[in-house]
Amino acid sequence: MVRIHWGLRGITHQYTVKILQKFGMENCKLVLAPMELGLQLSNDMSLKNEEEKSHMKNTPYLAAMGSVMYLATTTRPDIAYAASTLTRFRSNPGVAHWNAVKHLLCYLQGTTNYALTYSLDNTSRELFVAFSDADHGGCRDSR
Repeated sequence: MVRIHWGLRGITHQYTVKILQKFGMENCKLVLAPMELGLQLSNDMSLKNEEEKSHMKNTPYLAAMGSVMYLATTTRPDIAYAASTLTRFRSNPGVAHWNAVKHLLCYLQGTTNYALTYSLDNTSRELFVAFSDADHGGCRDSR
């Protein structure tokens, strides 16, 4: 029998701290959720003019999303939805998208000790139990 639980795992903790340091977010204010409640990101929020493009030119959006996606796919399923949503805008991220990435990094700051781990559980009859939630109509671009 396999039991999934959250626990302190050194490698995940170290990687998360490195991500926060790399993007200058190690002293950010902690938030309770990976994304702001009710936030609806869309392509309409992407860059539209040269002023916005120059503002976002040196923003490490792709690097941040690559780091976060690795974390989401290995040991942090709690950030998977936010990470996959933000990755949709990687070709032309706007200021609102970058602010959402920073919000996600602030969430990581408060949850550096989270990691998905597996262990044996002899008390359960189920091999694996999982729950999920879907928001099929929430994307304004593709619904």
